[in-house]
Amino acid sequence: MPAAAAWQKGKRPPLSVSPWVRPALRASPWLILVVLVMGLFMILLDSTIVNIAIPSIMTGFNTGLLSAEWVVDAYIMSFAATMITLGRFGDIYGRRLMLLAGLADFTLFSLACGLSSTINWLIAFRVLQGLGAGAIMPSSLSLVAEVFPPEQRGTALGIWGGISGLATAVGPGLGGAIVESGSWHWIFFINVPIGIAVIFFALRIVPESRNPEAVKSLDLAGVVLITVSMFSLVFALIEGQRYGWSSRIVMGLFALFALTMPAFILREWRTLQPLIDLGLFRIRNFWSANVTGMLLTFVMMAVFFIMPVFLQDVLGFTPLKAGLTLMPMAGANMAMAPLSGRLVSRLGGRRLIMGGMLAVSFGAAWMSGLNLSLKGLNPQTGIASLIPPFLLIGAGIGFSIAPVTTVVMATSPPDRFGTASGILSTFRRLGNVLGIAVLGALLQNRLVSNITSGLEGQPQVPAEIKQQVLSLVNRGALIGVPSSLDRSLPAALAGNLKTWISDAINTTFELAALVALLGALTALFVSKRP
Repeated sequence: MPAAAAWQKGKRPPLSVSPWVRPALRASPWLILVVLVMGLFMILLDSTIVNIAIPSIMTGFNTGLLSAEWVVDAYIMSFAATMITLGRFGDIYGRRLMLLAGLADFTLFSLACGLSSTINWLIAFRVLQGLGAGAIMPSSLSLVAEVFPPEQRGTALGIWGGISGLATAVGPGLGGAIVESGSWHWIFFINVPIGIAVIFFALRIVPESRNPEAVKSLDLAGVVLITVSMFSLVFALIEGQRYGWSSRIVMGLFALFALTMPAFILREWRTLQPLIDLGLFRIRNFWSANVTGMLLTFVMMAVFFIMPVFLQDVLGFTPLKAGLTLMPMAGANMAMAPLSGRLVSRLGGRRLIMGGMLAVSFGAAWMSGLNLSLKGLNPQTGIASLIPPFLLIGAGIGFSIAPVTTVVMATSPPDRFGTASGILSTFRRLGNVLGIAVLGALLQNRLVSNITSGLEGQPQVPAEIKQQVLSLVNRGALIGVPSSLDRSLPAALAGNLKTWISDAINTTFELAALVALLGALTALFVSKRP
């Protein structure tokens, strides 16, 4: 029976499993899940843990912010641009094989990153490290969907989704602890023993997964088009704020995306063995859950990237204290994700995703002051007042992320699990990049506006200090009170700067609340049926 027919009749196509790992698969798919989420945690942690180390990297290489930011951007860009292609590789050549290749690549180039002698070598190794992450993520999700029976799959996907949120949340705190206690090199070295351990256990207990009847062909033209298209879009979104959204390089990249993406879609419709089965996007559950997932990760950037800025540069927390302050959110996420995974088989995805997105929206509005329960983030904000919205947002993320994953994977036939997981992961990474680009641009715009108008009402401040502050903010180099001016600023002006910065951050959370509300409305298109 063909794989597609087997899927339509509700039967699972045969799984290609080596005989010596077959007993492990039958005995404990949960043990396999532990191995898979260890790899997932490692690659997602590297998306955020490096941010805390940027000042130390700048000092270590005696380089500027422009070069140091590429240490973060190069990884995200390589990660996001390759997941669809590498997910399809897993469908054809084996998901376990791609997982092992990705783990080996990620571990090797983590070591290389830690040993880098120049900033340029570090950036190059981060690109190669991102390729490994792009292989691990879709392979990991595909294997989770494959090894668990339907009655356990929702819970397993809930844990998988919860780990992804946890890794993003604990990254800044863990990175701060490592940098404070040692050297930035160890944020990369720490991956090496973890990677080796995951490879060892993956070789022993993770089964190979491929459909023996799947066509062993690869749409090379599609690979080139989707890679160029995704690279152009992600690069333009990452660098738009730096070069200017109307600059030639950014507009050129958007134009390249506008040309290559339609060409890719046309190619996929016409070829007999496409890289992506575009017919999946005719399924309402598939496209609506992917779009909702993208909107969710957009909102998560307000919390996991902008909130650490507020905690450290406005409230004056150390990186470690800022990371620990975010832990209640991570805990709520971890608690709710497995629960929502179990409930999705009973209640369906729509109610859970809508409820989760509404909780995230209300939590973001709470922090911005829109609901009047909290007067917005300000220099006097205490930790106790942050815990309720943090718990609400964490629970909302946990309730949303697992049903989104389950709904997407439930619409895909097993021989296309890698493709489906690659698409889902790519939509999520696009949400990350869009969140950084849009929220970052909004934050910078409001900073310039607030500080410029605020300084006009400060006649007692010397003109040269005003000029230095305005110069910093217009270059995008001012978030907190700059150490170079801290001693020379009047106490009242230093306090006002923190207030103006807080007001700008509140605006980003207002937008995040609206985007989460849009995600709740998008979830209306998800089927009610379990």
